[in-house]
Amino acid sequence: MRTMRVLIIGGGGREHALGWAIRRSAERSGRAVALFFAPGNAGTEAIGTNVPLSATDADGLAAWAKEAAIDLAVVGPEAPLMAGVADRFRARGLKVVGPERAAARLEGSKAFAKALMAATGVPTAEFRVVDDAAAARRAVAEFGFPVVLKADGLAQGKGVLIARDQAEAEAALAAFFVERRFGDAAARIVVERFLPGREVSVMGAVAGEAVVLFPPVRDYKRAYDGDAGPNTGGMGAILPPPDVTPEGLGRIEREVFRPILAGLKERGLEYRGILYAGLMLTPEGPKVLEFNVRFGDPETQALVVGAPLDWLALLSAVADGTLDPSDPALRRPAGAKAPQAAVAVVAAREGYPTESRPPIELPALDGDPPARLRKEGAPGDRAPLEEAPDELVLFHAGTFRRAGKLFAGSGRVFALVAGGASLSAARARAYDALRRLLPAESGLFYRTDIGEKEAAEMDVGEPGAKAPGDGAGPEAP
Repeated sequence: MRTMRVLIIGGGGREHALGWAIRRSAERSGRAVALFFAPGNAGTEAIGTNVPLSATDADGLAAWAKEAAIDLAVVGPEAPLMAGVADRFRARGLKVVGPERAAARLEGSKAFAKALMAATGVPTAEFRVVDDAAAARRAVAEFGFPVVLKADGLAQGKGVLIARDQAEAEAALAAFFVERRFGDAAARIVVERFLPGREVSVMGAVAGEAVVLFPPVRDYKRAYDGDAGPNTGGMGAILPPPDVTPEGLGRIEREVFRPILAGLKERGLEYRGILYAGLMLTPEGPKVLEFNVRFGDPETQALVVGAPLDWLALLSAVADGTLDPSDPALRRPAGAKAPQAAVAVVAAREGYPTESRPPIELPALDGDPPARLRKEGAPGDRAPLEEAPDELVLFHAGTFRRAGKLFAGSGRVFALVAGGASLSAARARAYDALRRLLPAESGLFYRTDIGEKEAAEMDVGEPGAKAPGDGAGPEAP
């Protein structure tokens, strides 16, 4: 049997999760796969080989992949796509999951994305694109408060500010145009009318006009419980949110995904990769807050545990351009038993996201922590953890090895993901595992309320009117 060689570009928890999911797909279907990660982390080196190349080194990555006879490349973060990694790979005849740079502007330029939404009729908030503070003030006055201000370019997830009064609006404009906190990414900004409602993320595999939507996910961006504190890259995610029905997902495909892809095609851009829609569920229906051109993080960590699709076959079909939404094998491989819910809880270094701290050793993460926890069992669980090995997984993010020891840098360190028959069961399993895994003085923190409101709603069967979200999208602080 020939071994398929797969390169995953990136070094965070999302990339570890994708590698884990691809390997599991291969094992279940009797295929052989060799995983490579560029640059990877301490968790990815346990399931594959880390390659010491920057994720944005488009020429270096393409040259290495050609020499290493890579069969499939999957791009994790957005920056490599804007750096032209997918373009370089396709130019060398390499199969890659990810749009080319021109199409990646859906995420790389909010002004481009908003203009395309307006042209194709995709529902979104009313907006103005401005390039100076005076024009921004006029737009703010037009929309009233609260109002949303977004850097046009990539700003590492922190380029969205919500102003609730004139003083906050002036502070935001100073950050954009005077302090230049976001550099060239905020040479122009988008001012948007605020959208109240509940946020949800929907990702899908796309190959031209073929689309396979994944189950919806909700993520949590604020650092602390109760949606307090600064914006982060994401402190947790749940699957499923209680307020998106199958009919609602079909509407999202019809009103959001298909028109935007048709608009790209009209402009000579064939999309081949993962498309992510950050949505606000409003009384008028779903409206787009933003598009991302890749898998979300930490949404992916919850997705691969809660929806164990045949990720290897699905991603291969995207890269080949042979994606068939009617193929049931892509949606549920033989032998896979999917949990009905999944909860991902991110543990980050104390001080995140505003402080950078020196690395610390983390012996608690060494080896296979979920395996240890499964052997110990979890008091109160309806089923022993050892009977559900795929329902408790730890994905590394900001970890590395030095002299054989495991260390955590600044930022997000890992995501502990638990699956279960219900959101409540998954939450209980995740938090029980975290309490037993991390000592009191670990130097890490995590939110204790991921999925709390949604689990309560699902237990009584009545989704509430409010949920986490500020109306500005996943990047909002």
